[in-house]
Amino acid sequence: MKFLGGAPLYFLWLIVFLIPSSCVSVQPVSPETPPIMLDKSYTRQWTGEFDHTILPAGIYRAQFRTQQGVYYLAPASVIQGGYPRRGGLFIPNSGNEKQACWFDDDFVYAPSHRYMLNEPVPFH
Repeated sequence: MKFLGGAPLYFLWLIVFLIPSSCVSVQPVSPETPPIMLDKSYTRQWTGEFDHTILPAGIYRAQFRTQQGVYYLAPASVIQGGYPRRGGLFIPNSGNEKQACWFDDDFVYAPSHRYMLNEPVPFH
């Protein structure tokens, strides 16, 4: 059985890298998905974490969705632990799940990674 340059090594790479990334199905949002509005900035703690996030006021536009909910992009940088990052607010489809913040750079490695917020952020 060949492992270097052979088929078994190729299939091992498929298993290690492609299968985990296929667990979350990210889909485009419908053009009819309305934006959400935060009337002011909100600071929220993450569930089980000591760090916090500041979500800026403004209009958040839907960027993509999963079976769990819709990911809205913030109109300006989200401040996470004192550092500006590109991301936004996750609004779950189910009332059983918590709102969360998300960041673009996390999606490169873990498309389902969200930071659950201790309390919801009011929006309309």
